[in-house]
Amino acid sequence: MNVLVLDDELTLREAIKVVLGSEHRLLLAPSIAIAQSYLETEEVDGALIDVNLGEKASGLDFLQSFKKKYPDKPAIMISGAREIPTVVRCMKLGADDYIEKPFDGDTLRLKVSKVFADAKRQRVYQRAYEQVESQSEIVGTNARLLQAKALVEEAAGLRVLFYGETGVGKTPFARFSNQVLSRLTGEMRPFEQINCAALNTEQFQDSLFGHKKGAFTGAISDKRGLVELAKGGDLFLDEIGEMPLETQALFLTFLDSMEYYRLGDDVKRKADVRILSATNRDLKQMVEAGKFRKDLYSRISQVVVNIPSVRERKDDIPQLFEHFILRFAGHAKPYDPAVLELLVMRTWEDGNVRELQDAVEYLCLKSRGSERIEVSHLGVRYLPSQGASAQASTLSPQASAGVAILNYDKVMREGLEQYLDVLEREILEQCLSRYPGTLDEMARDLRVSRPTLYRRLKHHQISSMRGDFKEAAIN
Repeated sequence: MNVLVLDDELTLREAIKVVLGSEHRLLLAPSIAIAQSYLETEEVDGALIDVNLGEKASGLDFLQSFKKKYPDKPAIMISGAREIPTVVRCMKLGADDYIEKPFDGDTLRLKVSKVFADAKRQRVYQRAYEQVESQSEIVGTNARLLQAKALVEEAAGLRVLFYGETGVGKTPFARFSNQVLSRLTGEMRPFEQINCAALNTEQFQDSLFGHKKGAFTGAISDKRGLVELAKGGDLFLDEIGEMPLETQALFLTFLDSMEYYRLGDDVKRKADVRILSATNRDLKQMVEAGKFRKDLYSRISQVVVNIPSVRERKDDIPQLFEHFILRFAGHAKPYDPAVLELLVMRTWEDGNVRELQDAVEYLCLKSRGSERIEVSHLGVRYLPSQGASAQASTLSPQASAGVAILNYDKVMREGLEQYLDVLEREILEQCLSRYPGTLDEMARDLRVSRPTLYRRLKHHQISSMRGDFKEAAIN
């Protein structure tokens, strides 16, 4: 590991070098300025920082800079006097431990070993948590979805190309692939990603390979690229179908050798990454049209995973719906079954899981003052179109009525409140004409109180020859 040692005493720097030099690569800095330059040019895994640097300089100032750049990497403070206020301040600024001068070699070696091991363990736990969170987006038990997950597990170590419409969850699948290989190797693999859309060749090269200070206007310091940051792990290229042909040629050259140069640098570097890619476009068709290189397609697609759209796994919508309610409402909030039925009837062509997530977030927001989510909370954008009316006969009277009368132009012309009022009248009329039981029973099945149902019928001036309705009107 690269350990930065900031201390103004030459003898102490040399002593630390003797103790730790055989186990770590030490970056010895006699001043804050030199230590700062190491942060800009080197990958630093941890630091030993003297509190008192002479000439009124304080290692606490550098500690703040170090923790700002590397919040998850360890820093051990060194001081000649164990002053409690100083120790407390060090810990508040993010120091992981504190060592008092004079110290022997064994004490230093053990402290550095323990602090660095603890920091690595914490990063592993954090990474594991993030990966569990990302995998939680792959919700459902649909056969096609499970087949896609099984294929990812079988493809451990290979380059994977994920196909799927916008919003189906290609990024969560890529993270899941990263997690599968991490589990097999017993170490958390780095995961970096880039969106290939709207990046020209130079921007893509800079993002992937980094640059040397002065390589171009604005390059004020050295920059590590994603290939270097993902060393020993996975690099995920989203929207790879949008990559220009010139960029494809550059990327193919990199894949052939797994070697690269930072922009403006003449030092050749070796990459150690697995490539994961994703697209919503038909790359084979693009190859035939001359818009995507055949040899590049071959290199990135050792395994191809097709992720089903929401339309292809509507049996998962109830589980997804409740999963997102729990996220946005903070608890398993009750809902009118008709809401779910209306959502199931949508085609979800625009955004799949992502659009369904947006719909549930909208519902949770609109229903904040209500005990449960109602049809009235569903915005016009998320109601099924009239093209879905053919499915209505298999649904509840509430959902069926809502689909039958949906008219987008009318909604936008008359406004949401008036439209919902008309929708409620249609729902009640159909329920009244088709429900076989009494009004009291209908109120129970609609999950409203008897007075509420009678009041809504009266509001809409709905009359019926049914005896129980006449009796209610008299009462």
